[in-house]
Amino acid sequence: MFVLRLRVLLLILFTLSFLLPPFGFGRLRAETNVSYLIIRTDTVWTKEGSPYVIDGADVFIGAGSKLTIEEGVVVKIRRAGIYSYGEIDARGTAEDPVIFTSYNDDTDGSDLAGSASRPAPGDWGGIVVESGKISLTQTIVRYGGTNYDNSYVRGGIIRRNSALARSDDSCGAIIHWSGELRLNRSLIAHNVIGIQSIGKNADIEISESIIDENVEFGIKNESGEWECDDETGDCRKITSPSIKALNNWWGDESGPSHPEDNPFGMGEKIIGKVEFDPWIGKPEPLKPKNPVIIVPGIISSRLNKNVPGMPEVWPNLDGMMVLADDSYLYDLDMNEAGWPVQTNIKPTDILRSVGPMNIYDGLISDLEQAGYEEGRDLFVFAYDWRLSVSWIAGGSPVPNTATLKDKIDEALLKTGAEKVDIIAHSMGGLVAKAYMHKYGKGKVDKFIDIATPHLGSPKALKMLMFGDDMGFGFFFLGANQNTMKEIAQNMSSIFDLLPTRQYQSLPDNDYAYYVADLHDYDNDGAKGNLDYEQMKGLFGNVGLNRTLFERSEVLHQTIDRLDVDGAVNIIGCGKPTIGKIYLLNREDSGKFEYGLKYINGDGTVPLRSADALDAERKYFIQGGEHGFLPNSRGVRSLAVSALQGDLDSFDAGQFPSIKNAAASCSFSGRAVSFHSPLEIHVYDKDGNHAGPVGEGAMENDIEGLSYDLIEDNKFLFVPAGLDALIEGKGLEQGSFNARIETIEDGEYKDLHYFNGIPLLSGTKISLDPEAGEIDYDYDGDGKLEKTVRADAVLPGGAEDLVKPATEARLSGTLGRDGWHISPVGVELASSDPENGSGVLKTEYKLDNGEWTDYTGPFEVEDEGIHELIYRSTDKVGNVEEEKSAVIKIDTEPPVIADVYPADSSLLHSETVPVLFMASDAVSGVATDSISIYLDSSLVSGSEIDLFDFSLGTHTLEIAVRDQAGNASAHKQDIFIIATIASSISDIERLFSGGHIKKESVKSRLIGDLKKIADFEEKYSEGKEGIGARTEKAVEKCKEKHGISACEKIYTASARMESVLNKLSDLRGRIIGKSALLFLEVCRKLQWVDEFGYGIIKENLTYILM
Repeated sequence: MFVLRLRVLLLILFTLSFLLPPFGFGRLRAETNVSYLIIRTDTVWTKEGSPYVIDGADVFIGAGSKLTIEEGVVVKIRRAGIYSYGEIDARGTAEDPVIFTSYNDDTDGSDLAGSASRPAPGDWGGIVVESGKISLTQTIVRYGGTNYDNSYVRGGIIRRNSALARSDDSCGAIIHWSGELRLNRSLIAHNVIGIQSIGKNADIEISESIIDENVEFGIKNESGEWECDDETGDCRKITSPSIKALNNWWGDESGPSHPEDNPFGMGEKIIGKVEFDPWIGKPEPLKPKNPVIIVPGIISSRLNKNVPGMPEVWPNLDGMMVLADDSYLYDLDMNEAGWPVQTNIKPTDILRSVGPMNIYDGLISDLEQAGYEEGRDLFVFAYDWRLSVSWIAGGSPVPNTATLKDKIDEALLKTGAEKVDIIAHSMGGLVAKAYMHKYGKGKVDKFIDIATPHLGSPKALKMLMFGDDMGFGFFFLGANQNTMKEIAQNMSSIFDLLPTRQYQSLPDNDYAYYVADLHDYDNDGAKGNLDYEQMKGLFGNVGLNRTLFERSEVLHQTIDRLDVDGAVNIIGCGKPTIGKIYLLNREDSGKFEYGLKYINGDGTVPLRSADALDAERKYFIQGGEHGFLPNSRGVRSLAVSALQGDLDSFDAGQFPSIKNAAASCSFSGRAVSFHSPLEIHVYDKDGNHAGPVGEGAMENDIEGLSYDLIEDNKFLFVPAGLDALIEGKGLEQGSFNARIETIEDGEYKDLHYFNGIPLLSGTKISLDPEAGEIDYDYDGDGKLEKTVRADAVLPGGAEDLVKPATEARLSGTLGRDGWHISPVGVELASSDPENGSGVLKTEYKLDNGEWTDYTGPFEVEDEGIHELIYRSTDKVGNVEEEKSAVIKIDTEPPVIADVYPADSSLLHSETVPVLFMASDAVSGVATDSISIYLDSSLVSGSEIDLFDFSLGTHTLEIAVRDQAGNASAHKQDIFIIATIASSISDIERLFSGGHIKKESVKSRLIGDLKKIADFEEKYSEGKEGIGARTEKAVEKCKEKHGISACEKIYTASARMESVLNKLSDLRGRIIGKSALLFLEVCRKLQWVDEFGYGIIKENLTYILM
């Protein structure tokens, strides 16, 4: 509007420069009369000769001749005109224009007609362009436009008007038949008709001039070619050339009045084909205001199946109400490439509200009150929020994807506007930035950004690793977070919301490290705070979709630092927001203990991520809840003011939640966490509830309370001033830990840590966060057993990310292979690193027994292999990974039994196996320790060749030890004897061994032994015969005389056996001595060596004994 007014003002000044003469009125000056003049040579009319008067007769400029009219020249004409077949060049200036006017016009030049005369339109004819060229610059043409004699000159002859001529006397002050006509910065006013074209062509250009206050028309274009029928005389126009008259003033801002092209114009009338748009003073076109597109965040578009009835897939409130069945959520499944498994799901609308909770309805209502109309210049962009942000922006490979590019093009097409304004919320801000990166910013004017995670949010990692209810934990609505975790694994959008490399590059430890792995959760050796590269390793090690993560990396490399000129960034703050996830300890149950750290943000997006857009204006909304920020009154008013360009006058004071700096945002309260199989419920003083409602679903009806779950770990934030009671119920036997942390203005001040409180299924607890104590009903009978106070109270602030360390020191008599052969003393020495919180307790268990608090050194006495497991816990709850020591005790030696041979006589010729049983009930027999000795000589192998030993008594010894080193020994006498048979065997062996040199010697010796054997056999048979005869004689005697009379028979028989014995012994000795004598001879003759001699002699001697 300001530009329009300025142009009109300049136009008025331009007009006055023509209307107000530069010299006095009625100035007397000698005129130059040019009546009846035919100009045949180049001629100049000068200011000194002005005024030039044409009175009653026409002036002609011949072909090839040029009339130059200098600045300041006034040409006065009465009842005549100027006809040009050559060239007229009139060049005035703003101070001294060239003027063509009525003879009766006294405003320029002398008063020629007398003071009583008055000029009027039609006082003179006109300037006729017959051929050649006329150029008028800074020239005024007024009071012309009458055809006095109704005739025109053509090539030196006068022709009457034909059927094409007008039937009246009106004509143009400038008439164009042929040739060129150029007017620039001139004034055509007070004529009957300003400019008239009646030739075949219309080579006329008029610019930056004023055409005003002419009686009939400013321009009348009748030019063109006609075709006539010679017989009938009927004619029809076959061409209609156009006059170019752009950027001229027509007497009114509405432009000239033209019956077809500008019927509502209030300025000069024009007729025929004239190009007049744009014109000077034309109001700036009322551009359609930019259409507004609302781009919602993740999960904020309704998704329906594209089948009859369009059943709702998301959010499917009916499905959420059926807590036991979350199968409906599997309709949202995606494949590993990030494409929908079901192809018939389409977005239908944004999530305007859920039940009584407005999300975008309030914003839409305010925009409508500001003059926007949905469907006309207000649009909502519903999209499939499961897809990649880049695909949602535009160019998706998934068929029929709703994209922001298409929505923007649709809005521009419907409105005719050149640009759109975008209000983007949450992930919608990333979609808008991705669009601007892909397609440029040419179609986007204002960008109003609300709560966008520009650099990501740790809550996305929580969703992927542990699940989340997606913010539906209110009004008994539940999205089972475990199911949500499962279907989120292939949702590109969740990966696009992970903290980016730029997030972890921020100079703030709360952002540089958003995961601390104290336990080596993924077994990759990385512990403590994880940097970006280590986080990538974690993602891969826990099985997150690598393809989708790499795609998200590419996205953020392009948009994280995208510059959006003039952006308005609205940032939620002062709400506890997940800023860090601690992977703490593996519990005895095999599950994990986790920790959360809350930092400043909007409950979902950390402050510095939302603040990462380099915006022209930033507004911080204290206490703004991420999902409902668009519905905040202050945010709605901000958005409307930004769209209207009125932020300079926006009164933020009427909205106390709006802050101008992040430093003005903060939060205070207590973070309470439970790590156990406990069911936790929270109630405020009005009975509102937060907690589980069955089948994995949660509700949270307490304003300001945060309730997060990671597996069996429950995390609460109770804001300062909230009167809340926390109650818990044990779900199974075990124990639980708890933490209460005080937070003031976002700073952690102190920690109350409760460790290992015993738990039964049914145990009840209650906790007032302000009191910092737990009321404890162990058996769940409703009677308070005790009040449990914290095991450790520490000042807050510093992190303790290193677990304590414990060393087991064993004492006792050490045997072999790690065995102790005495009772073992155990001492556990624990420590926490420098600047750590300190050791709270050390505990141990032996042989899978119960954990026992360590109070001092103890002794293990029982024999056997014992496993000692031990660990320490520090005062912030970091639990050392279990260590173990094996204690092996064996104090008793092995037992040797069932020995063979034992106390028995053995033949010298035998090879005897040594058999025994060695056993040890604890460590076991060390088989490599078994040794067999005979007469202290080590026996090789497990058999003894008695051939190598002398006859008589020998000691067999067996030595064994156990694995622990305890030794046992068993000694046993054995007796080696000789018989005739064993002696023969020895002789054979001696011969084969080369100890008897001659076979005849061997034969003689064996023969002697066999003779002794034969004699003994005969003696034995004789004794058997005497015995048999004696029995018969006794039987007969008893029959005749009785038993007492028969005793003499036995006595006689005994005397006979005695005689036989003596005879046998005598015979054997004789043979044996003969053999011994022969042996001596053989020894001397070296037919038998000393070794053989010794064995044979010892055997013969033993036999003859």
